[in-house]
Amino acid sequence: MKPIVPGDVVGHGKRGKYDYYIVLRTEKGKLVCADCDDEYEEELIRLDPEKVDHYPSVTTDRDTLRKLLRYETSFSDLFGDLYPYCRLRCEEPVVMTGEDLLAAMYKCKERGFAAAKKEWVEPVRALFGTVFNLEEDLPLESVDGYRFLPQKGQLLLGDFTALIWRGWNDTDGAEIDKLIKRTENTLKMLSLSVPQRDYDDGVKERYIKAFDNDDMLKAATDAEVALWVKYVEELCEKGNTTALYAKAYSLYGGNRAYACDWCGSRDLLLKLMEVDESPFLANTLGYLFYYGRCADGKPDYEKAFYYYNIGAAGGVYESRYKLSDMYRHGYWVKKNARIAAGLARELYYENLRFIQEGRTDGKFADIALRMGHLRLDGGDADDAYWYYLQAEFAIKQRMRDCDRYGDSAVADGIAKAIEEVLPQTSYRKPRHTVYGWSALPLISSALDLNRRVEAKIKRLKNGQYSLCFRILPLKGEFYPSRFFVTIPEAHFCGYMDRITVKTAKIERFAIGGKLFDGDEAVIVFDEATDSDYYFYGERVMHLCADFALKIPSPSAGKTYRFASVMFSEGGKRYDYLCNLPDIKVGDEVVVPSPDGDVQTRVVRVFEKNETETSLPISKYKSVLNKA
Repeated sequence: MKPIVPGDVVGHGKRGKYDYYIVLRTEKGKLVCADCDDEYEEELIRLDPEKVDHYPSVTTDRDTLRKLLRYETSFSDLFGDLYPYCRLRCEEPVVMTGEDLLAAMYKCKERGFAAAKKEWVEPVRALFGTVFNLEEDLPLESVDGYRFLPQKGQLLLGDFTALIWRGWNDTDGAEIDKLIKRTENTLKMLSLSVPQRDYDDGVKERYIKAFDNDDMLKAATDAEVALWVKYVEELCEKGNTTALYAKAYSLYGGNRAYACDWCGSRDLLLKLMEVDESPFLANTLGYLFYYGRCADGKPDYEKAFYYYNIGAAGGVYESRYKLSDMYRHGYWVKKNARIAAGLARELYYENLRFIQEGRTDGKFADIALRMGHLRLDGGDADDAYWYYLQAEFAIKQRMRDCDRYGDSAVADGIAKAIEEVLPQTSYRKPRHTVYGWSALPLISSALDLNRRVEAKIKRLKNGQYSLCFRILPLKGEFYPSRFFVTIPEAHFCGYMDRITVKTAKIERFAIGGKLFDGDEAVIVFDEATDSDYYFYGERVMHLCADFALKIPSPSAGKTYRFASVMFSEGGKRYDYLCNLPDIKVGDEVVVPSPDGDVQTRVVRVFEKNETETSLPISKYKSVLNKA
């Protein structure tokens, strides 16, 4: 009798029930086993090797196993009595081809499913993934040069699963005929070139989604773009919403796949509105009518107002600030500066948080620009310039993050606004050392985010003090925050890791309720006023003094190259330092992540100055290599 070794199956009867177990190891004369139905379960059982039935593993060769996979012979013909959970070992891995699968289907129908279940289905089901797999094509990242199409094995997996997992009866002849026909059609289709293949609509829809952004279309091959257009057109004819969206927004301004066609875009958007009451669709239609893009530039403000109201009711930022514009200028509605300012101000504070957190792909630039316009309408040029600086910083960041239609026009509008307002301000010439009577405007972005801030205080030789502020990281924080700072005197808006100010004239300086005259101190606070700093509601420092801050020129900072990746389709983008010169959009790369090194796709490549990065440079991970 063969000895029992790990990987063998043993049978054990208890209280009228007979179970099968996989032997994992031996331990103190006992067999440590897992249930065959779930060999990875945590609950293990210990059995006496003298009280079990032993089903040793069987070793076979590839040719023999292929005969079984094609059902040219049965399991019992090859290996004797059918072991309920027999483990087979093969000298080499075996790949089941589509032709093998089709041959097995015909045999199952010929011999009847009652016999096939015992002699073929159950053994093959147990062997799948251990000694054989379905056919796969290499390289995995493409099919005949086309990315994002399913491999041959992926297409056949559904038919294989239907064959071995469905509870077939001998009366299901018509259904098995359908399955056979589907597999035959799949194999026939795969013999054709990719553009000639008639994949099912699900495959086409997934392919459309894979390239449904301008960065991916720009990086695609000519053949991939042509196939994308083919699938979009085919599914549009069927009213598929994914395809309608793809074509409508391609025609809106044009891209590599479609030339600009405003009227075509409008018609598709209106068609989509009939089946999908999305506020974003209404917002896009609002833009078309606001700028008269389908009427030689003649606006239709009534329709624009109608669609912007739908978009605004659905929470779309663009619709809300375009309504502000309409009230500001009196387009179709009575001019109302208070409503215009109220809409813009509400949006500003909603979106300020995003830029403070380092999220630069939103609508903050557009809203800050409007806040500047409204402040200028009110006669405050200095305030207007402060908002314009923020808008300028935000639009530069967004244009690096994504390529949206109209962003260049927004950037031009911001530049023009700055050029016109600057001579009216008190900030005509930039200063690299600025003065103030409170540090609060410099650090307020951290407090807005409810972050704790540390201040290191050090006495200088002249008797004054320096205070170095930094945001304390949260436990396990992968992307710590930086200060978002706007200093119009220095013509500066950007991110800073640390802010160091020096005191000038000190009127009162107390720490912990006592006057401070020491050389060094460290405080932590989560709330502040102009001169008081609090931690959990208790005042920890009072400092009434004038401050001086030296601002380095943004052009003095180093420029770094980055690559953005997404770990899931449509998910959040993550930026990595990229020192590999040949990396481009669409490439597969290996990057570190909290779950270890992973392979993912590059969706953007760009450069940033260190004053423009939302994280300290030292906190960015790097692309490891090209996959």
